[in-house]
Amino acid sequence: SELARADAEYHAALLFMSRGRWVEAIKSFDSATTEDAERRFAIAMGRAMALRSLYRVEESHAALSSIDESSLEPSSRAKLLLYRGTCMRARTLANPTAGLDEIRQAWESKLLCPADQTFAESMLAETGHDARRLAETTLQVDSTHRLAHE
Repeated sequence: SELARADAEYHAALLFMSRGRWVEAIKSFDSATTEDAERRFAIAMGRAMALRSLYRVEESHAALSSIDESSLEPSSRAKLLLYRGTCMRARTLANPTAGLDEIRQAWESKLLCPADQTFAESMLAETGHDARRLAETTLQVDSTHRLAHE
C-alpha cells in the first residue's frame, strides 16, 4: 500500500542519516509522502537536517520555512522554532542576534526534549564558557545531537 511504502521510505531515510549518507536520505525523505501532519513534520525536519549536513544552508532554511506551523503539536512547534533559529544563525554569521528570538521562544516554551532544551540554552548563553559547558551537557544527554556537534 501507499502508506507502507511511505513508511518504508521514511525509515530508510533515518537509516541513511544515521550513516551520514545525506543525499540518499534526502531522496528517501522526498519519496516519503503522507497525509499525517506530524509525520510530514518529521520528514521535513529530517530533510532540512540532511541538507544542512551537506552545508546547503539556504535550502535547509527554505525547507524549514515551508513547514506549516498551524497543524503542529506544541512540542513540534518548539522544535521547529529551535531549528529555524539555528539555521538563521548559520545563514547570517554577520548578524550576531539572527535567530535568537526563535531559539529563545523554543527554550522558554519548555516543550523541547532534554537535549534540545539544553542546546537552546547553550545558544542563548551570555559567555563562550557557558555556551561550551552547555553544549557538552547536551552531548552527555544525547551523544548524537547533530546541532551540538556543529
